[in-house]
Amino acid sequence: MKRLKLSLAIMAAALLISGLSGEVYGFHSGGVANCDGCHSMHAPKTGGSHLLVGSDFSSTCLNCHAHADTVPSSFHVMTYPVPAAGVAPAEMTPGGDFAWLSKSYTYTVTGTTTTELGQTHGHNVIATDFGMLQDSDFPTSPGGTFPTSSLACTSCHDPHGKYRRIGGDTTYTIATTGAPIIGSGSYNNSAVPTPTQAVGSYRLLAGTGYSQNNGALAINYPGAPIASVPSTYNQSEVANQVQVAYGFAATGNGVTTWG
Repeated sequence: MKRLKLSLAIMAAALLISGLSGEVYGFHSGGVANCDGCHSMHAPKTGGSHLLVGSDFSSTCLNCHAHADTVPSSFHVMTYPVPAAGVAPAEMTPGGDFAWLSKSYTYTVTGTTTTELGQTHGHNVIATDFGMLQDSDFPTSPGGTFPTSSLACTSCHDPHGKYRRIGGDTTYTIATTGAPIIGSGSYNNSAVPTPTQAVGSYRLLAGTGYSQNNGALAINYPGAPIASVPSTYNQSEVANQVQVAYGFAATGNGVTTWG
């Protein structure tokens, strides 16, 4: 009987992962991921309403997206543990490798010694489990009011994957409800959704109406951008170029509204 119950549990889990479609997708699949990938009922690192498996939002993300790689690998965006002095981080995603934030350098030019702090090397997301803290130079975002003490992966990426590009719409409408997400919309080989389907927004980026931390930090995004990248994006460009193709849409989701 115990063996039968275990078999049924495994079968149920497999059906949930495949979405009852017979096709197994990746963890995010363009939309919301499995709950227990980020939350734990019995062994969370944070209390309250989040029950996260990491000490904060970004640490939770990096539980999967950081790895001790020596060569670029898949969806990893941080080499961790941080490589020793003289050794470069391995990842080469379009967003770089967050390990650079933990590597400071001191050098001398024409007799003047300068220290280049790691915090100047990229987005200073707060991920205490991985040694990443607030940028000490900027209490708020440059030119804005967003507190840098709250900057996290989830400040820009929707962890619950609600933003989607509706299929069959020539204006490339991004919505938070409607047709179900069938897969990622980030890659050059992503599925083309039919009018009754949708794909996730590029890199799960949030759009109009998004707010971080259950509405506590509203962010006035103009809309998730329309874009795609080669599926082999994390690689050296010595032989192959990795170019993110940003589009322009009538709904204002083009790259110009972001930069």
